[in-house]
Formats: sequence, structure tokens, C-alpha cells
Amino acid sequence: MSTTVEGRSFIATLLSTHVYKASQGRMVRQVSLAVFLAVVFLGCYRMSEVFFQDAHPLVHLGIPALAFAFGSWFVYRIVQWPKFADFLIAVQGELDKVNWATWEYLIRATGVVLVTMVIAAAFLWVCDFVWLIFFEFIGFLKATNSAAK
Repeated sequence: MSTTVEGRSFIATLLSTHVYKASQGRMVRQVSLAVFLAVVFLGCYRMSEVFFQDAHPLVHLGIPALAFAFGSWFVYRIVQWPKFADFLIAVQGELDKVNWATWEYLIRATGVVLVTMVIAAAFLWVCDFVWLIFFEFIGFLKATNSAAK
């Protein structure tokens, strides 16, 4: 095993407090950390509700809190693992290269999509109504008018 930071094993990374290439890929690493922490939190919340619902309050809250603490450390260290951190740094580099659309273009494109969806929904409603009239006319469907009863 190499003694450089890049050659660290996964276990060595978990037991370390070193921040790998701290200034690189910051946004992607922080967003990844936030998403992973949200998953850990939801898992611990579900654990407290499903497994420890009727338990003593110390157990009901304590074990999930302890699991969240360990899970948070694990997630934080995963983001610092050299293999994963280098991947996230590369992702940040690719995101920086992208030519993102302007707000004006996004608003126009969203408007086009919304208008298209409304037109498609109206067309499908008309088709459904025509088929309903046709099938009632040939006797395949019987008209059920609850107000006429």
C-alpha cells in the first residue's frame, strides 16, 4: 500500500480527518454531501418510527441519533475518499464547461412545453368525448346520467 494520500485505502480514509483536495470540486462535493446526509437522516427517521416506535424514549431517539452520527461521519468520509473525491472534482470540471441556457430561453422553452401540454390534454379530452358519443350511439356503452334518475 502506498503512503501517499491518493493511495489510501477506504478504511484508512474512514479513520482519517484529512480533507482531500479541499479547494477543488467544492460545489459538487457539498451538494453530494447534503444529498447523502438527507438519505441518512430519512433512514434514521424511518428506523425510529418503524423499529423503535413503542420503545423507551431514550431508545426511540438515542439509537437513531447514534446511527445518524455514525452515518454522517461515514458520508463525510466517503466524499473525502480520494477515488470518489477525484470523480466529484472531474464532475465539477465538466459542469464548469457546460454552456448553460439563459433565463429568457428557459422561460420561453417552459412556456412552449406548458402550452403544448395543454393543447395535448385538450385534444385527448376531445378524442375521449368523441369516442364516448360514438360508443353510446352504437349501444356499446349505456349512458348513465345520475341527475336524470
